[in-house]
Amino acid sequence: PVRLSTTRPVDYLLLDGYSQQILKREGKSEKLFPPGSILKPILVGLYPQLITDKYSKNSGYWACPDVQKIGSTRLWSWKEAMTKSCNGFFLDEKIESWTDFNQLFKMLKIDSTISSMAQAIGLTPGINLSLSHALQLYSWLTLTEPSIVDALLETSMSGTLATLPNSSWFFQQGISLKSGTQRDIKSRPEHSWIVAVGPRLENNRPSFLAAIHAEGASTHYLLYELYQRLKNISRNNYSAKIQLLNLVPHNKISLGCSENRP
Repeated sequence: PVRLSTTRPVDYLLLDGYSQQILKREGKSEKLFPPGSILKPILVGLYPQLITDKYSKNSGYWACPDVQKIGSTRLWSWKEAMTKSCNGFFLDEKIESWTDFNQLFKMLKIDSTISSMAQAIGLTPGINLSLSHALQLYSWLTLTEPSIVDALLETSMSGTLATLPNSSWFFQQGISLKSGTQRDIKSRPEHSWIVAVGPRLENNRPSFLAAIHAEGASTHYLLYELYQRLKNISRNNYSAKIQLLNLVPHNKISLGCSENRP
């Protein structure tokens, strides 16, 4: 792996996907930060009309990678728009009511309300989340719309984190990722995030959930830091010691001595 030169303190939270127990915490995991684009998959989960294809427009707000030359358009799928964090795809969707989003926030005890798509995708202020809040939202998404989480596997291969050092490792391990960045007026990163969801276990719950955040650093830097924290976790034994008893039905657990001794 390639080490990036600039070092910044990070905030990090790792949860067991089954029990939601905290496995590791670093920095300010309960402090509130602007979330950038990490709410885009939550939007897709709440508003099924976003699961569609759209042609990009010759307009500045269609800030998407790979858009053809000025004056041309191309078709974007919802999966590609989500993994490449295409703002225009979302801004072009008219949401009649934000009640569902705000009710989800209320249910999870998140003290923010959304009134516009620009707010929901992090372009304008109004929403602040802790790392705990972010993982609560993604836990909800994995249980209600797992196919959306599955689509985020492509983030590390063809999306916002593609071609970076270590990005292919996340895809090989079956880890879904979503990045988000809040930028200043000069487009410099003020707050950067990556949310990671481990592959699902036999009980259809994610093996783990992780969120990492930093101020004044890029998501490229965060991906390296996330890799450093997850690289020793094998695809076949995520949280194995913690989840073993959770995965076995209670009526199947029995205790005994070796060699049939009483």
